[in-house]
Amino acid sequence: MANTIDVATNVEHLYIIKNYKPFNIENYVNLKTIAMFDGTMTDALRTAIQNLAQQQKKLENIIIPSWGPRIEESAFNGCSSLKSCKFGALTSIGICAFQLARNLVEFFLLKNVTLLEHHCFFDCSKLCTVGETLNELYLNVTNMEGANFESTGLVKVTLPKMTYLPGYVFQTCQALLRVDCPLVTSIGDNAFSGCRALNSCTFGVLTSIGSNAFNACSALSPIPSVG
Repeated sequence: MANTIDVATNVEHLYIIKNYKPFNIENYVNLKTIAMFDGTMTDALRTAIQNLAQQQKKLENIIIPSWGPRIEESAFNGCSSLKSCKFGALTSIGICAFQLARNLVEFFLLKNVTLLEHHCFFDCSKLCTVGETLNELYLNVTNMEGANFESTGLVKVTLPKMTYLPGYVFQTCQALLRVDCPLVTSIGDNAFSGCRALNSCTFGVLTSIGSNAFNACSALSPIPSVG
Protein backbone atom coordinates (compact mmCIF):
# COMPACT_ATOMS: atom_id res chain seq x y z
CA MET A 1 0.00 0.00 0.00
CA ALA A 2 1.29 3.43 -0.89
CA ASN A 3 2.28 5.73 1.91
CA THR A 4 -0.69 8.08 2.46
CA ILE A 5 1.63 11.06 2.49
CA ASP A 6 2.57 10.25 -1.11
CA VAL A 7 -0.96 10.64 -2.42
CA ALA A 8 -2.04 13.77 -0.56
CA THR A 9 -2.63 15.68 -3.77
CA ASN A 10 -5.06 18.18 -2.22
CA VAL A 11 -2.65 19.48 0.42
CA GLU A 12 -1.97 23.21 0.03
CA HIS A 13 0.27 23.87 3.05
CA LEU A 14 3.06 21.48 3.97
CA TYR A 15 5.15 21.81 7.14
CA ILE A 16 8.13 19.51 7.54
CA ILE A 17 9.40 18.96 11.08
CA LYS A 18 12.36 17.18 12.58
CA ASN A 19 12.83 13.48 11.86
CA TYR A 20 10.43 13.44 8.92
CA LYS A 21 10.41 10.36 6.69
CA PRO A 22 11.28 10.60 2.98
CA PHE A 23 8.31 11.15 0.70
CA ASN A 24 7.51 12.10 -2.88
CA ILE A 25 6.99 15.84 -2.72
CA GLU A 26 6.27 15.91 -6.47
CA ASN A 27 2.83 14.45 -5.70
CA TYR A 28 1.80 17.64 -3.93
CA VAL A 29 0.52 19.23 -7.10
CA ASN A 30 -1.61 21.86 -5.33
CA LEU A 31 1.03 22.93 -2.83
CA LYS A 32 1.03 26.66 -2.04
CA THR A 33 3.26 26.75 1.04
CA ILE A 34 6.23 24.63 2.03
CA ALA A 35 7.98 25.24 5.34
CA MET A 36 10.75 23.15 6.84
CA PHE A 37 11.78 23.48 10.48
CA ASP A 38 14.62 21.64 12.24
CA GLY A 39 14.91 19.01 9.53
CA THR A 40 17.98 18.16 7.48
CA MET A 41 17.87 19.48 3.93
CA THR A 42 19.08 16.93 1.38
CA ASP A 43 20.08 17.48 -2.22
CA ALA A 44 17.19 15.27 -3.31
CA LEU A 45 14.61 17.28 -1.38
CA ARG A 46 16.06 20.56 -2.59
CA THR A 47 15.84 19.38 -6.19
CA ALA A 48 12.31 18.07 -5.66
CA ILE A 49 11.11 21.43 -4.35
CA GLN A 50 12.65 23.22 -7.32
CA ASN A 51 11.09 20.75 -9.77
CA LEU A 52 7.69 21.08 -8.11
CA ALA A 53 7.83 24.87 -8.33
CA GLN A 54 8.82 24.71 -11.99
CA GLN A 55 6.28 22.11 -13.05
CA GLN A 56 3.19 23.15 -11.09
CA LYS A 57 3.86 26.88 -10.69
CA LYS A 58 1.37 27.14 -7.80
CA LEU A 59 3.88 27.48 -4.99
CA GLU A 60 3.45 30.85 -3.22
CA ASN A 61 5.54 30.64 -0.04
CA ILE A 62 8.83 28.93 0.81
CA ILE A 63 10.29 28.95 4.34
CA ILE A 64 13.45 26.86 4.68
CA PRO A 65 16.12 28.13 7.12
CA SER A 66 18.43 25.21 6.29
CA TRP A 67 18.34 25.54 2.49
CA GLY A 68 21.98 26.69 1.91
CA PRO A 69 24.57 27.07 0.65
CA ARG A 70 23.33 27.96 -2.84
CA ILE A 71 20.20 28.44 -4.91
CA GLU A 72 21.07 26.98 -8.28
CA GLU A 73 20.82 28.56 -11.72
CA SER A 74 17.21 29.06 -12.87
CA ALA A 75 15.93 27.15 -9.82
CA PHE A 76 12.72 29.22 -9.59
CA ASN A 77 12.88 30.97 -12.96
CA GLY A 78 9.41 31.91 -14.15
CA CYS A 79 7.63 30.79 -10.97
CA SER A 80 4.93 33.42 -11.35
CA SER A 81 2.90 32.35 -8.29
CA LEU A 82 5.77 32.76 -5.85
CA LYS A 83 5.13 35.61 -3.38
CA SER A 84 7.39 35.19 -0.37
CA CYS A 85 10.61 33.32 0.37
CA LYS A 86 12.68 32.87 3.50
CA PHE A 87 15.99 31.07 3.19
CA GLY A 88 18.96 30.57 5.47
CA ALA A 89 22.59 29.50 5.28
CA LEU A 90 22.98 30.83 1.74
CA THR A 91 26.28 32.03 0.31
CA SER A 92 25.24 32.51 -3.32
CA ILE A 93 22.23 32.85 -5.60
CA GLY A 94 22.67 31.53 -9.11
CA ILE A 95 22.09 32.94 -12.59
CA CYS A 96 18.42 33.71 -13.29
CA ALA A 97 17.43 31.91 -10.07
CA PHE A 98 14.21 33.92 -9.63
CA GLN A 99 14.01 35.65 -13.02
CA LEU A 100 10.44 36.52 -14.06
CA ALA A 101 8.96 35.62 -10.66
CA ARG A 102 6.73 38.64 -11.16
CA ASN A 103 4.59 38.21 -8.03
CA LEU A 104 7.54 37.79 -5.68
CA VAL A 105 7.33 40.58 -3.09
CA GLU A 106 9.54 39.46 -0.20
CA PHE A 107 12.82 37.58 -0.20
CA PHE A 108 14.10 37.22 3.36
CA LEU A 109 17.60 35.93 4.05
CA LEU A 110 18.51 34.65 7.49
CA LYS A 111 22.22 34.92 6.73
CA ASN A 112 24.08 37.12 4.29
CA VAL A 113 25.06 35.95 0.84
CA THR A 114 28.38 37.02 -0.67
CA LEU A 115 27.59 36.50 -4.36
CA LEU A 116 24.58 37.33 -6.52
CA GLU A 117 25.00 35.99 -10.05
CA HIS A 118 23.65 37.89 -13.02
CA HIS A 119 19.90 38.27 -13.62
CA CYS A 120 19.09 36.41 -10.39
CA PHE A 121 16.05 38.65 -9.70
CA PHE A 122 15.59 40.11 -13.17
CA ASP A 123 12.07 41.42 -13.84
CA CYS A 124 10.67 40.50 -10.42
CA SER A 125 8.51 43.56 -10.86
CA LYS A 126 6.90 43.51 -7.38
CA LEU A 127 10.02 42.68 -5.39
CA CYS A 128 10.59 45.30 -2.66
CA THR A 129 12.23 43.35 0.21
CA VAL A 130 15.57 41.55 -0.07
CA GLY A 131 17.52 40.68 3.08
CA GLU A 132 16.19 41.08 6.61
CA THR A 133 14.77 44.61 6.41
CA LEU A 134 11.17 45.06 5.29
CA ASN A 135 10.66 47.19 2.16
CA GLU A 136 14.37 47.52 1.52
CA LEU A 137 17.22 45.76 -0.24
CA TYR A 138 19.78 45.45 2.55
CA LEU A 139 22.60 42.95 2.08
CA ASN A 140 26.23 42.65 3.10
CA VAL A 141 26.94 41.09 -0.26
CA THR A 142 30.36 41.89 -1.74
CA ASN A 143 29.92 40.70 -5.33
CA MET A 144 27.12 41.13 -7.88
CA GLU A 145 27.50 40.20 -11.54
CA GLY A 146 25.06 42.48 -13.37
CA ALA A 147 21.36 43.04 -14.08
CA ASN A 148 20.64 41.39 -10.73
CA PHE A 149 17.67 43.62 -9.88
CA GLU A 150 16.80 45.10 -13.26
CA SER A 151 13.10 46.00 -13.56
CA THR A 152 12.25 45.12 -9.95
CA GLY A 153 10.02 47.03 -7.52
CA LEU A 154 12.76 48.09 -5.11
CA VAL A 155 12.27 51.42 -3.32
CA LYS A 156 15.36 51.64 -1.11
CA VAL A 157 18.78 50.02 -1.56
CA THR A 158 21.50 49.72 1.10
CA LEU A 159 24.69 47.85 0.22
CA PRO A 160 27.32 48.75 2.85
CA LYS A 161 30.10 46.44 1.58
CA MET A 162 29.90 46.78 -2.19
CA THR A 163 32.72 48.71 -3.90
CA TYR A 164 31.54 48.19 -7.48
CA LEU A 165 28.02 48.25 -8.92
CA PRO A 166 27.91 46.22 -12.13
CA GLY A 167 26.18 47.19 -15.35
CA TYR A 168 22.37 47.18 -15.55
CA VAL A 169 22.12 46.20 -11.87
CA PHE A 170 19.14 48.50 -11.12
CA GLN A 171 18.14 49.54 -14.63
CA THR A 172 14.45 50.54 -15.00
CA CYS A 173 13.64 50.15 -11.31
CA GLN A 174 10.80 52.62 -11.63
CA ALA A 175 9.99 52.79 -7.89
CA LEU A 176 13.57 53.23 -6.68
CA LEU A 177 13.96 56.38 -4.57
CA ARG A 178 17.13 56.01 -2.49
CA VAL A 179 20.49 54.27 -2.79
CA ASP A 180 23.09 54.06 0.00
CA CYS A 181 26.36 52.45 -1.09
CA PRO A 182 29.06 54.32 0.88
CA LEU A 183 32.01 52.24 -0.34
CA VAL A 184 31.15 52.17 -4.04
CA THR A 185 33.83 53.83 -6.18
CA SER A 186 32.91 52.42 -9.59
CA ILE A 187 29.57 52.07 -11.39
CA GLY A 188 28.94 50.04 -14.55
CA ASP A 189 27.08 50.90 -17.76
CA ASN A 190 23.34 51.60 -17.45
CA ALA A 191 23.41 50.72 -13.74
CA PHE A 192 20.55 53.13 -12.92
CA SER A 193 19.30 53.93 -16.39
CA GLY A 194 15.58 54.60 -16.40
CA CYS A 195 15.26 55.00 -12.61
CA ARG A 196 13.07 58.05 -13.04
CA ALA A 197 12.04 58.36 -9.38
CA LEU A 198 15.57 58.10 -7.95
CA ASN A 199 16.28 61.27 -5.95
CA SER A 200 18.98 60.35 -3.42
CA CYS A 201 22.32 58.55 -3.84
CA THR A 202 25.24 58.03 -1.48
CA PHE A 203 28.49 56.65 -2.86
CA GLY A 204 32.17 56.79 -1.99
CA VAL A 205 34.58 58.88 -4.06
CA LEU A 206 33.72 57.75 -7.57
CA THR A 207 36.64 56.94 -9.87
CA SER A 208 34.62 55.59 -12.81
CA ILE A 209 31.06 55.77 -14.11
CA GLY A 210 29.93 53.69 -17.07
CA SER A 211 28.04 55.00 -20.06
CA ASN A 212 24.37 55.86 -19.48
CA ALA A 213 24.71 54.88 -15.81
CA PHE A 214 22.19 57.56 -14.80
CA ASN A 215 20.35 57.97 -18.08
CA ALA A 216 16.80 59.34 -17.64
CA CYS A 217 17.20 59.74 -13.86
CA SER A 218 15.15 62.91 -14.12
CA ALA A 219 14.52 63.32 -10.36
CA LEU A 220 18.23 63.07 -9.41
CA SER A 221 20.14 66.32 -8.95
CA PRO A 222 23.05 66.62 -9.15
CA ILE A 223 23.94 63.59 -11.21
CA PRO A 224 26.89 61.77 -9.57
CA SER A 225 30.26 62.43 -11.20
CA VAL A 226 33.83 61.21 -10.99
CA GLY A 227 36.09 62.82 -8.37
